[in-house]
Amino acid sequence: MARAPCGGKDQAAHHAGARSASGSTWDIFVPHDQAEARVAAALAAGGHLVSDEHAPEWWALADAEGNEVDVATWLGRD
Repeated sequence: MARAPCGGKDQAAHHAGARSASGSTWDIFVPHDQAEARVAAALAAGGHLVSDEHAPEWWALADAEGNEVDVATWLGRD
């Protein structure tokens, strides 16, 4: 699993409007065949889905305090 701050033009635009408690949003890159399971695990742990508009490239999630994270894959990236 790799962690990286914002990646790609579409994600940069997404993050420009993001309002997390910490003021930043992290991208967690996972293998594309594990992404949906990771999203499901985060939701089961109490997180909520902010957006799946760009799935399967990434899903935006948040915790109860509003901290945001994107579960991202390398699909669709050049």
